[in-house]
Amino acid sequence: MMQLIVGLKVDDYKSLAKCVKIIRKFQNYSISEIKNRIDNNDYILCYDCADDVGVKNVISCYNQLTDLGVKVSLFELDHRPTTIGMLQNRDCMYDEISKEIDSEE
Repeated sequence: MMQLIVGLKVDDYKSLAKCVKIIRKFQNYSISEIKNRIDNNDYILCYDCADDVGVKNVISCYNQLTDLGVKVSLFELDHRPTTIGMLQNRDCMYDEISKEIDSEE
């Protein structure tokens, strides 16, 4: 069965320390674990695609890293590349569903 994920990989960076500071806001990895994940092209953040908080975390981490000039790749569903716009649309959809459920209670 295919794993349904939303994730983020770091492609290129100028300052590992700045990357680590941001990534550790979302994942409790050691500095060496973060460096290994980046060097091995592994996900530094990875959540189930139905996890609305996880999607928000990926978006926030992406924004913070790219603001520093870090090159980041985003993936969703069956590990296909995606864009920040697509993840933001997914996030808006989750927010709308949540509001709808809340209004029915």
